Amino acid sequence: MRCCLTFGTFLLFAFPAGLLGQSFPGHDFFFEITPQVGFLAPEEPEGAEIEARPLFGGRVGYRRATGFGFEAQGAFTSLELEVSGQTPEIFDLTTFVYGVDGLYTWSVSPRTDVSLALGVGGVTWSPDRDGADDLSGDPDSETNLQVALGLAARALLTPSIALRGDIRDHVVFDQLADTARDLELVDRGQTNNLEVSVGASFVLP
Repeated sequence: MRCCLTFGTFLLFAFPAGLLGQSFPGHDFFFEITPQVGFLAPEEPEGAEIEARPLFGGRVGYRRATGFGFEAQGAFTSLELEVSGQTPEIFDLTTFVYGVDGLYTWSVSPRTDVSLALGVGGVTWSPDRDGADDLSGDPDSETNLQVALGLAARALLTPSIALRGDIRDHVVFDQLADTARDLELVDRGQTNNLEVSVGASFVLP
């Protein structure tokens, strides 16, 4: 809920703020670099709880003001995985999210736009027992396939800088399957993981 409110607040301020800026580049392709910060809220496996922490990352895109484009994403966060049971355990879950998205963008006004994003990539999880010096008993790192679907909104402030907000559902297949087996948890096979992030886009014509 906190992630959704953050994204909604961004939209309320970003679109009016865009009226102070300039228009996006014409119909030519341009590069765009977007550092971002946000949250990743994974769907929890049965028998465990996951605490969301800040997400840091960025996107590099090659796109047009309207129409199709592409971008690559990479992000990092450290989650807390708490496994219930007779002897509860806590893990630091280092998480990397990455992939390539296809975009379709349409204009809301000359200075604001919205993009539909659909992409594919991976998620790498590295569990470490919290506070443990000996990591030999930790589950191994694992990488899972993920398909991302979501929206992005931009509001241009200057000819080369825009505010941007993103929301994605990362559908992860066999999420933490190996870790679930090691910790005797139930593997759900397919899970939804919500990402909400905001940042500044730098347009390079």
